[in-house]
Amino acid sequence: MTTTHTPPRVGELWPEQGGTYAGIMRGDDGTQYHLIVSGDAGDLNGLPWGAYGEREDAAASKWDGQANTAALVASEHDHPAAEQVAALTLEGLTDWYLPAQREQALCSASVPHIFRKDWYWSSTQGSANLAWFQDFAGGYQFIVGKVNDDRARAVRRLVIE
Repeated sequence: MTTTHTPPRVGELWPEQGGTYAGIMRGDDGTQYHLIVSGDAGDLNGLPWGAYGEREDAAASKWDGQANTAALVASEHDHPAAEQVAALTLEGLTDWYLPAQREQALCSASVPHIFRKDWYWSSTQGSANLAWFQDFAGGYQFIVGKVNDDRARAVRRLVIE
């Protein structure tokens, strides 16, 4: 989706876009977009990343959570965190995805107050056994075992023209 709308201040609710405005991301291809974080209904708990022991090379982008999520959903393996986030309909919107590692870094820097002080999956794979995590208590990022049951938070984007 492309927009020329003026966003609210970072950290404020953007009701017509379904969540809280986290700021502007610049993708690895140079595309700029507004990142919006879902409300509490998009904060899911108790989910593994999935496919422990399997490489998902199409989900290795540190920047593009939308592409990572699409690759995980299309995979022959189960990816509960990405699949459940991608299946959400929140505020009438259906283009939610699991953020990539760098998108989570923006969220940690700009809107940590809307997250629980907990660990959240990113859509970025680290290896066949590991995926990237964001710690919203301390701001750290780590790679951890894909079998862990943890949190996932839905985000969406609006491309800036």
